[in-house]
Amino acid sequence: VLDGCGSERFSEIGTRLFAQLFVENMKNVLKSFEDAVKDTFEQLIKIFPKEEFYASNLSFTILACFETEEEFIVYSCGDGYIIIDNGETINLIELDDGEFPKYYIYNYVSRESLQVYQDGVTFTIDRFSKSFFKNVGVATDGLRFYENLEILEKNKLTQAFKEGKAGKVKILINRNRNIFKDDITICF
Repeated sequence: VLDGCGSERFSEIGTRLFAQLFVENMKNVLKSFEDAVKDTFEQLIKIFPKEEFYASNLSFTILACFETEEEFIVYSCGDGYIIIDNGETINLIELDDGEFPKYYIYNYVSRESLQVYQDGVTFTIDRFSKSFFKNVGVATDGLRFYENLEILEKNKLTQAFKEGKAGKVKILINRNRNIFKDDITICF
């Protein structure tokens, strides 16, 4: 899941470029997820003529969830949510770095231009054992408006997550678009 930084004018363009190149880089099965991310950023940096262009165009959140036989593994760099289903309840874990989300592009920006992350950033990796969790997913920070839903709508959305009903989740979010004031991407 990718989500452009709303305060950067063209971050959605950089996000789309990243997604297209990343898919090509992941086709090489010898590359790890993190190596494919790094290779993709290095390719994109070459496209932009100056740091100010790539620093703003490539400011976006990266969230990925992988499933193995024993666990769910979430890689995060930026803000958003991890959605965990323990078989009984759905819980949302907020990924929030404060005023400055941890964007991967900071690894390629001059240290002098950064207020934070001068030493660069790495992915945060969270692991969830299948012996405790039925399902795990990720969502962009637009899910934060979930807290503003009426209790009945919250319960319906939680139930749709539990049942894995993507269409129902989409309907509930669209029905409450006056509450959800940011785009939302959810992936289990």
